[in-house]
Amino acid sequence: MGVLVLAGILLGSIAYQRDKDFIEHETYLSERSVANVSEQIRLYIEKERRVAGLTADKHGRDFQHLAAFTRNKPRESKLWSEVKAAMPFASNFTLADSSGKLILDNADMTVGKGCRKDISFFAQYGHPDDIFVHGNPPDGIGSHIDLVVNLKEPGDASFLFISLGLDELIDILAKGMAHRHQLNLVRLDEPRLDLTSAGLPAKSDNGAADTVVLAGSASIDVPGTRWELVDLIDPTLITDNRNKLILSALVSFCIFALVCIPLIWLIHREEKKRRVAETALKEANNELEERVTARTAALIESQSELEYLVAHDPLTGLVNRSMFEEELHKALEEARANRTVGAVCYIDLDQFKVINDTAGHIAGDFLLSQLGPLIKEQIDEKDVVARLGGDEFGVIM
Repeated sequence: MGVLVLAGILLGSIAYQRDKDFIEHETYLSERSVANVSEQIRLYIEKERRVAGLTADKHGRDFQHLAAFTRNKPRESKLWSEVKAAMPFASNFTLADSSGKLILDNADMTVGKGCRKDISFFAQYGHPDDIFVHGNPPDGIGSHIDLVVNLKEPGDASFLFISLGLDELIDILAKGMAHRHQLNLVRLDEPRLDLTSAGLPAKSDNGAADTVVLAGSASIDVPGTRWELVDLIDPTLITDNRNKLILSALVSFCIFALVCIPLIWLIHREEKKRRVAETALKEANNELEERVTARTAALIESQSELEYLVAHDPLTGLVNRSMFEEELHKALEEARANRTVGAVCYIDLDQFKVINDTAGHIAGDFLLSQLGPLIKEQIDEKDVVARLGGDEFGVIM
């Protein structure tokens, strides 16, 4: 009898330790997952915010002109093309005044009640970390997030709201979660579940997301947002593992009771299984970490490409007017500090309109694309040449 009691205690202890190790490992996966995914979300939001801000700065005058003349469809179409080129996942843009009143809805009657409410809220209590999630609004453009950009150009419009589809964000959550875990984005300023790795959260009868406070095995604030990233372990994962451990212990105990001699072999086999399982879990975690690292590197590379496009003229490859003005300010400061002299040249083409009118705009564009490198060949590498617009070029020497 004593041997059976000791065997039962031993098997119970092994099952308890394996259960504890399993929970600790799943908790470790949760902590690593929220840390890596929160950084990916930060980079994604930071990239989209930066691109939105650069777009607003670059086309601020056009946005204000559109706010003043909302029926100017060609200008609206041009601005939408610029927004879409800079932010491929954009689905709409909206202009609002300082009180939150809607000035323009780019997608015509698609700004739902939830969006209008958030626009008004931001106008009154605006915070740079505000990102608004709208899931399947009945009167809107579908599930999306709204990024807010302040328009620096003076005019009727104070805010530019750009709506982005949720696919990219859901993809980051889904690819970053561990097996049988779920990642959730929860608002910090109110108990509201905004988004999960499975998509949008469940809806209540009135269509709103269930406002529940979630308790997870790991959580972390997402930098640059009002979100908390919470990792929830599937409760059945722990239960299933525990049931397997209990069943394994009972079977082992029965076998030991019937045949004592094979007991040592059985214990050895169970321990070997545990080591194999731990190795498999560690390998799975390493694979997850490699995917997260590759995803982060891709986001950083995409951000660098977008920054280059914003600062350069696509036709000639030269820097654009905005970057030229920045370089001019730097040259002036350097000249004052070092007491040196330089030169600024403004160059345009005589009779360029005749070329466009007679040979066509394709020929005119070809001429401009050839002229940029020719100018660049005539100056030093440290000098700056830019296309300022049309047939106008600028050189800083």
